[in-house]
Amino acid sequence: MNSTIVRRTTAERTYRWVALALAAIIYSCTLTYPFNNDNALYAYMADLLLHGRLPYLGSWDQNFPGVLLVHAAPLLIGLRSQFAFHVWDVILQLISSYYIFQILSKLFDARTALLGVLLVALYYIQQGLWMAGERDTYATLLTLAAFYLTIDGHSGNNRWALIGSLIGLAILFRPTYGLFAIGYLLWIILDRAAPIKSRLSLAAKFSISVALPILLLTIIYALAGGLTDLWLAVIQFNFKIYSGHGEQFSFFDPVRFYAISLPAVAICIWAWWHEGSRRLLLLWAILFLSSVVSLIVLYRHSVYHYHPAMVLFLMMSAVGWQWLAERVARGRALVTHLLIAIVVLFFTFQTLRGNTIQYVLRDLIAGRIHSIDSMYAYFEGSPTFGELVQREVGEYLKQHTSRGDVAQMFGPYSFPQYFARLTTASRFQTAHAILMRGSGDSLQPFQKEWRKEYLADMLRNKPVYFIVCDAPEAFRQYYGGLLGHEVLAKDFTELSDWLNDHYHRDTVIGAFTLYRSNQ
Repeated sequence: MNSTIVRRTTAERTYRWVALALAAIIYSCTLTYPFNNDNALYAYMADLLLHGRLPYLGSWDQNFPGVLLVHAAPLLIGLRSQFAFHVWDVILQLISSYYIFQILSKLFDARTALLGVLLVALYYIQQGLWMAGERDTYATLLTLAAFYLTIDGHSGNNRWALIGSLIGLAILFRPTYGLFAIGYLLWIILDRAAPIKSRLSLAAKFSISVALPILLLTIIYALAGGLTDLWLAVIQFNFKIYSGHGEQFSFFDPVRFYAISLPAVAICIWAWWHEGSRRLLLLWAILFLSSVVSLIVLYRHSVYHYHPAMVLFLMMSAVGWQWLAERVARGRALVTHLLIAIVVLFFTFQTLRGNTIQYVLRDLIAGRIHSIDSMYAYFEGSPTFGELVQREVGEYLKQHTSRGDVAQMFGPYSFPQYFARLTTASRFQTAHAILMRGSGDSLQPFQKEWRKEYLADMLRNKPVYFIVCDAPEAFRQYYGGLLGHEVLAKDFTELSDWLNDHYHRDTVIGAFTLYRSNQ
């Protein structure tokens, strides 16, 4: 009996290492990625945070601040490059892979767990540049850790404080993940197998733990005198301006390819219902539905918004594919392995087909890529605002400024200032807050106040460089149909007057015009 347990444990350990090794190979494709615009924004805000400038008070974004902690980690040890951040992201995705394996091996078996890890990793790559390093992927990690602790009985009831804290942290990445907390509470309270007193005690412990990260955030901003700024940025701006504004793709476009996995998910649900814990199936369903509702509530469907729901979906599909392969093989292990290999090869082919990474890997193998910069151009290759252009702007700023100098970007990009290690003259380091329109193509009263603050910041802080960006065209839908110099000429004329009086055109790099102070 003991020898059987030892063999099973050894086999599971082997499967786990194989799963993590293969996942590492898949995720390493992202090391060829540059920053997407969100990555650059969060890296710059994290850098400013580490220099004492709190988000919403010393920098600005309309999202909750949890993702800044992820970006701050490599900066704390002096790792600033895009490559270094993606290495850090790969490590975090492998931690998610570990939890995926642990969950599926505990609920089903190690072979299913291996398949689940691979399907989720391939999905991450299939979604491309705008999946990597996005906040929803880290909320998924926290949720997977919480689910694993839920099914791990070794920690006793004390684990509920940690589970609640993990869900509370997920909320700091996106507030709609508060639906996870509500789902968990319902799951705890509706457990008729447990005494009512025990259920209420666990619910209270869980609720307090969920609230702690949010309470800590509130206390920090109350002490800093920034509660109003926090409220305006992450609540008012989103409800009155960002939500429901702008073009978007069809709800099913980013995941339509995975419709082929629906039968496998259906098989998983059937098998789980008849052979596994129905109560855990209920929790899984609650978390999946919460992820979908969160996605629907967000209105604008970027690919990374789908990540929590799709990870849960693909894990369930792995159960179905494994179950189906075993039934078709009728106990023949080699046939089962071949069928699962076909599933993995199919999803690998579909992941690479038409994906930019396909051409990067092809040219790497052929020896046509000789530097990281040349790889980055595959993903952000615009000759007017791509990664190489933004880097050139950053290099120019670095060469023509000194330590402690201030620069201001008037446009949607943060990478040049981050690269040049320059601080921003205004907390609105990009123009999103002061240019984006809501319904009726009009500014909100608080945005008009922000514009006054912005102009006062320019007069007071006197940036050495003021950079006007006339790209990308896609941002016209947000900025009242205008970009860069058009905004100055037709909309924010007070800023245009200040610029003309105190600055001269120094150089133009792509879509970026750099104005230098006359002083």
